Amino acid sequence: MAMATKARSSFWGSQSSIKRKDTGIHMMTDGKNIDWSNSADKLTKKLNLLQKNLSPTQLRRKVFKPLGELIVRRIQTRFEFGGMMEPAWSNPAKWPPLSEATILNRRYEGIPESVIHRPKIRSGELISSIKVYKVSQRTNVMTIGSFLPYAQFQEFGGVTTVDQIIKGKHLDGRITSMKIPAGTETPPRPAIFFGPTLLGQIHRWLDTFIEQELKFSKKRRKW
Repeated sequence: MAMATKARSSFWGSQSSIKRKDTGIHMMTDGKNIDWSNSADKLTKKLNLLQKNLSPTQLRRKVFKPLGELIVRRIQTRFEFGGMMEPAWSNPAKWPPLSEATILNRRYEGIPESVIHRPKIRSGELISSIKVYKVSQRTNVMTIGSFLPYAQFQEFGGVTTVDQIIKGKHLDGRITSMKIPAGTETPPRPAIFFGPTLLGQIHRWLDTFIEQELKFSKKRRKW
């Protein structure tokens, strides 16, 4: 559904400066950094330890490649579960349902009924655009996310800036015109972020790698 929209800008901007020798992981949409593993936390300490003990090629091939694939799969899982990564007891945040106007417009545009009520799943373009886009050789920072222009709006929501007339289709086949007035809000439906469950998986993966590959026992770690 093409609309003139404005995303909520208060969520944007880099969350942390990047130190030249630090390793880390960025999450981004539309080329803008939205999440950062803080240089003071355990995650970056572990990545910095790996940087000191592995060559740049080994770091990218043995660590960032499989870790990036894990993170991308986890983000895509949020699409499948409508925002919930895990059972409700561990992460109850579920995306708001689509409006009736959006559902009718999706039906008019031929979106299959099997996914017509599922937020952020339309053509499959957004979910397939999420990938590891870059591992910086200068800073050893991995960047994960989407470069699609509308990914920002989908993540953080926004408001329509002008009146819109869209078409909708009912289950009985009737076609209707609907007015979406300027100022109509779309709620945020975040998917591209770390979150405690994903961070826990990353930490477990790194702990296993550090112990098995570097032979660092728990006593030798600095966290």
